[in-house]
Amino acid sequence: SPGGDWTFVLGAGAQVAPSYEGSDKFSVTPGPFVSINWRDRVFLDMERGIGVNVVRTDALRLGVSIGLAPGRDEDDEDHLKGLGDIDTAARGHVFGSYSFGMWQIGLDVAKDFGGSEGLQIRPEMSVKVPLSESWTLSSGVSATWADDDYMQSFFGVSPSQSRKSGLERFDTGSGFKSVDFSV
Repeated sequence: SPGGDWTFVLGAGAQVAPSYEGSDKFSVTPGPFVSINWRDRVFLDMERGIGVNVVRTDALRLGVSIGLAPGRDEDDEDHLKGLGDIDTAARGHVFGSYSFGMWQIGLDVAKDFGGSEGLQIRPEMSVKVPLSESWTLSSGVSATWADDDYMQSFFGVSPSQSRKSGLERFDTGSGFKSVDFSV
């Protein structure tokens, strides 16, 4: 409500994404979009879960949240047979951003508690260009680095998984797993 303490955004959309992380097959998944915010302090959203903006000024924002870390079932696709399931888990976030003019830089550090037990670090940079009083063009880029635990869980093949699946053993290391662009 205008001037009120609460902000609600409800909607629906569709996501085009790999069938599972690392897949070369894509699927379209319809779903809801929910974002709830109280006084720009406490929030619930689809990306980070439920959280608190601990520091929030015009330029600086620091916060923490807990959400879901999606897993993977080996029954999802034939290529995953013998690789075992990765359980859905809790994912904790510590994040911050700094805005200057039209630009914003940010950092999100996420730790999975269960599932892969992995750590991910995502730096990001974006720009917002006002086109009119009611329209703004936003564009951004981010990259996600993941530790050995995360990468081995989602992309590696252990000796026992190799025996069960027929795939060659594959050990991964930490590194960048994705680069994202948005407009």
